[in-house]
Amino acid sequence: MLGIYDRIVGGYRKFAGGFVVHDVPVREDAGKRTADGYQWPTRWLSLRRGFASGGAIGNLASEVLLQPGA
Repeated sequence: MLGIYDRIVGGYRKFAGGFVVHDVPVREDAGKRTADGYQWPTRWLSLRRGFASGGAIGNLASEVLLQPGA
């Protein structure tokens, strides 16, 4: 499931990196912020309490209901 996050961030990073910034200080600042992950804070997963338990993640992955490493 976290692979989805990486694909979304990678796609957006390509899109945002395609813009031409002519002002050197702005371009350098934008490059530094991009390298530092400014637009992409640390990911986290939250589940609503209202959901019934579907089982442990390891069990769901072993039953191929979840893809390991995705």
